[in-house]
This record gives sequence, structure tokens and C-alpha cells, in this order.
Amino acid sequence: MWDQPLYFPKEVFNKINIPVMIVSGDRDIIKPAHSIDMYRLLKKGQLCILPNCSHDVFADNPTLISEIAISFFGK
Repeated sequence: MWDQPLYFPKEVFNKINIPVMIVSGDRDIIKPAHSIDMYRLLKKGQLCILPNCSHDVFADNPTLISEIAISFFGK
């Protein structure tokens, strides 16, 4: 992921027809631009940049990510 603009070819994203949430922390090792690029390629994408979180958002703020996941999957 770190060596390429997108880890998966763009064609893969075009075939995804279900809701997908891209989640990153604002202190993530993955650059926000990378997450935004993936989000923009998704037909039913959502983007979530969590404040004060690293790549390990589940450890950084488990309550917040749990609430976001429950809301996302509850739709």
C-alpha cells in the first residue's frame, strides 16, 4: 500500500456494488489522500477519518469506532 498510489487496481473498485466504509485515523500511517482516493472509486462508498486515532483505531477509540460501525451496518 505504501509503495503504490492504490493497492488494488481501479477496476476492482468498479466491481464493488455494496456499501463500503473506508476508515482511517487522522494520525494514521496511511495518508488521508490514499483513503480519499479509494473512497472516490467506490459507487456506494463512505469515508470516515477518525480524530486523534492512529492506524489502530480499534485500540485508540473502541467506543467511537463501534458506534460508527453499528450505524453503518444498521442501514
